Amino acid sequence: MKNVLLSHLYRLAYPLARFYWRLRAPVKIGVRVVVLDENGRVLLVRHAYGSEGWAFPGGGPGRHEPLADTAVREVREETGIDCRVERLLGVYDSFVEGKSDHVALFVCRAAASQQPAATSAEIVAADFFAQDALPAEASSGTRRRLAELAQGRTGVWGVW
Repeated sequence: MKNVLLSHLYRLAYPLARFYWRLRAPVKIGVRVVVLDENGRVLLVRHAYGSEGWAFPGGGPGRHEPLADTAVREVREETGIDCRVERLLGVYDSFVEGKSDHVALFVCRAAASQQPAATSAEIVAADFFAQDALPAEASSGTRRRLAELAQGRTGVWGVW
């Protein structure tokens, strides 16, 4: 029940946050995480807010928290999946909605055969998908990052 109420609160507060970003344009850094299971499927989540569709889990670091640790923590908090960092794919900039976000994208391996679940109020769904059978609502940024991964690219930087 608590998560349902918090999900509704996220949906209501999101437009206010967007207005604030346009006024203040805060500079933020965060992580997104490509989590692959033993079959090469990718973990995606749907947020309770916004219109991004299915995307990689992720979030912002805590005070004095290394970004790689943030990646592992956010995946666990949002989906219940334990993972280990394999490498950094790239660093990206995102200036949509008035934001000034900088995103480190890590590639991780799921630690064991686990079924993801939406374990955070900000997440309404979580699941593994074959990379060649993504849901139609997968975000364009997610699709671009998976294409870079499939091409074997590393040290990528650019716009999300």
